Amino acid sequence: MNKSTRELKLILEMPRGAGVICLLLAVTGCPKSPEAAKPKVTEQQAAAQQQAQKPRELKPAEYVSKGRYFLDKSDFGQALELFDKALAKEPDNADALLGRAAALRKLGKLDEAEAAYQKVFAKQPDNMAAVAGLGGIYKEKGQTTQAIQLYTDALKKDEFNADLLNNLAVLYRAAGKYDKAEKTITKLLTRHPDNVDAQKNLSLIYFDQKKYTLAETVIANVLKKGDDATLFNNRGIILVSRKKLPEALTNFRKAASLDPKFYAARMNIGSITLKYRDYVQAYAAYGEAVKLEPASVQANLGLGYSLSGQQKSKDAVAQLEKVLSLDPKNAPAMAELAFIYQMQINDQDKAYSWADKYTQTMGGKLDPADPMNDRFNTIKQNKEAGIKKREMMKQLEKDDAEEKAKDEAEKRLKAAKAQSAPASAPAAASQASAPASAPAAKAPIAAPAAKPEDKKAADKKAEPTKVEDKKATEKKAEPAKTEEKKDAKKADAKKDGQKPDPKKSAKKSAGKLDEDEPEEGAVPSGPE
Repeated sequence: MNKSTRELKLILEMPRGAGVICLLLAVTGCPKSPEAAKPKVTEQQAAAQQQAQKPRELKPAEYVSKGRYFLDKSDFGQALELFDKALAKEPDNADALLGRAAALRKLGKLDEAEAAYQKVFAKQPDNMAAVAGLGGIYKEKGQTTQAIQLYTDALKKDEFNADLLNNLAVLYRAAGKYDKAEKTITKLLTRHPDNVDAQKNLSLIYFDQKKYTLAETVIANVLKKGDDATLFNNRGIILVSRKKLPEALTNFRKAASLDPKFYAARMNIGSITLKYRDYVQAYAAYGEAVKLEPASVQANLGLGYSLSGQQKSKDAVAQLEKVLSLDPKNAPAMAELAFIYQMQINDQDKAYSWADKYTQTMGGKLDPADPMNDRFNTIKQNKEAGIKKREMMKQLEKDDAEEKAKDEAEKRLKAAKAQSAPASAPAAASQASAPASAPAAKAPIAAPAAKPEDKKAADKKAEPTKVEDKKATEKKAEPAKTEEKKDAKKADAKKDGQKPDPKKSAKKSAGKLDEDEPEEGAVPSGPE
């Protein structure tokens, strides 16, 4: 498969109502008329009972509580619906707005999420949850400078806020400002030395600078205090950098087992198994990631790769088209579609179309080192060969049609001539009825011309075979042998004093000899 190496990335109850148990007690000595024994119910009591039977409408705080429950369950759509119901009653409810923003962010609707965070921040500028959420949106949109400024201003009001310091360190690290990132984390650890998030960030800062030993040391020290999914994931990434993929996969799986909702761990499991071409395991890992982040382009792309690897071409195409619906300019999805149409579906026209879209997305010209460069050239050749083949087939079909039409025309012409010919005896028949008295050509004595006795003999003569050719040669040799025999007989007759028959000599000179008349000196077949 045409795969580019994918970068491994890290991603930083309502109690149920108690059921009412009804006990039916059997009481002896009940009155014969139970209805009469029931106490009378006033109209007010009846109205109260009827009102109690109606489903109670929840308060905004209750909607928010339920929304958070579904948010924790990764049911972001249901959570969003509950937060919206709370906001329908209280449009400025900060908790509902923050919950709504979090659900929208998980659904990939960053602009709507930003608007919800901004609404809270505008009325409550000291609301650190709104500040942290808004900074996270800026980070996802690539607005790192704006996010740093937001956190820096907020820290002026709360200098040692752990969440803000951690988030600011993450932003410095993302911007490649490792000195500032390390300084920010160190400041946090001086006030909160046991802050696990700070130690995680510190290990990542070391990791980015390829200080793998320091990074592993930090992680090992934290894990002594207890298992932590994020640290196992981070250690897995360090092991990947050291090309220890089996050990890395073990750490990623440990992280996922500790936190089944850990998106980064699922993605990393998918990446390693995909590298090993274990497409079934990769599909399972990316499938879990998509459940956690339905709008994740990378998770959906991983599903597309996994389906392609399993030769499930139609499903892979549908999945990759979904990726392009989320990110219309996703070049890896285009490259994979070109591969599928070229190698699996064998539709070179569509393969060329997707390869061309990939090229345009990459700026109109591919780098010589790009794997798609050679593939695109191959697809072009296949397409041109296909065009030539189709043209040749069309020409052959055209020639066949013309030949067939010509044959049909000749058949019709022959049929028309046959119908218009006179009903007279054929010339061959008139020649056959010629009188037998016509003089025959001279032939050697005792070698009469062969006459066909039936139609079968005539056919054989018309189409001689090798056997017939041999017979014809032998027949040609017979007259000479006959003459030799006759000359020998004449010589014998002269010796015996016999004279030749003058009548037979006359016939011989005329070139005729009766077939029934025995030759001179021959032994008669009947009695004398």
